[in-house]
Amino acid sequence: MWGQQQAWNGAGAGADNWGNDEQLWNAISEAVAAIIHLEKELDSTKVEKKIRDYFNKAAKQMTFHAHRSLPELIDEYADNAFSSLFCGLGERDWLYSGQADLLLVVDAGVKANFPPQLVAQVNQAEFEQLVLASHDRAFEEQRYFPILTTAVQAAVQGPKIRKRVYNSAEQGRKEAASGMGVACGSGDPSLEKIEDFASRWIDRTICVLAEGLGGDPEGTLDMASACSFFHQMMEAGALPLALTQECGPPPPRWPIVDMAVQQAYTTYTQEWIDTKGKAAKVAAPAAAMGGPPQAWPSVFGKGKGPYAAAVAGPYAAVGKGAGMFKGAW
Repeated sequence: MWGQQQAWNGAGAGADNWGNDEQLWNAISEAVAAIIHLEKELDSTKVEKKIRDYFNKAAKQMTFHAHRSLPELIDEYADNAFSSLFCGLGERDWLYSGQADLLLVVDAGVKANFPPQLVAQVNQAEFEQLVLASHDRAFEEQRYFPILTTAVQAAVQGPKIRKRVYNSAEQGRKEAASGMGVACGSGDPSLEKIEDFASRWIDRTICVLAEGLGGDPEGTLDMASACSFFHQMMEAGALPLALTQECGPPPPRWPIVDMAVQQAYTTYTQEWIDTKGKAAKVAAPAAAMGGPPQAWPSVFGKGKGPYAAAVAGPYAAVGKGAGMFKGAW
């Protein structure tokens, strides 16, 4: 049950449940039961089988050896599982909207497929924290990638340019989630959190783009196109669900987008005169490449703070679809 700590007898997280495929089935059945009324094509048995296949096959090509850390392996497993899930069932609104709560499915999938000795030294609370972080990050990234792909295709032409813009926006979003970047805001308290994240994301994207282009981001994405690019993503739901569920979605033609884009282009594009008297552009100095990190530990997830656990562990803090972001994931 959600909010209840798994039995742990000191031999590692949920030691009695390792290799227990029945636990995975039960977790999937519970998750599907909560959303099956929203499914328009398949019955519950077929949905359960698909999800079970995705989460079992996610570990098939993984390499388990001593020099790979448990967080790294759980991240890889979650990425594999959610990538397959979104490829196979990605058109479902209940998946993209976060109504399917799959946290315990990831938990049970790891326990069913990982060698038990890998987690023998991890207690239950530590294991839950790892699974919670990997689940939230992997889900959010898979939910967001199609939005980014569509926006990139509309903003620029040519495979090399599209790849550069895509990679810059992807990296910029990850860096914003870790607190990097320069923020700006309108002063509206109700929009403070989403403005902070969105402006940091824009800032880091243009920074990464400029670094790869010798200080000339407009050589690939001009300022007007950048504004349209980010407006399209914000309006399509590219901000983390955790933020929009807490603060609400951003307004149409959100002014903070234009403000942040203009600020970023001003910061990361510099002109100088070379020895021949010809104007050229160089990257902004390293000191301008973003402000000090600000903690965003729960920007992708349901937990508050650094997944601070109560007595019953991190899962208890989020509950079964309860807590700060009720109905998320």
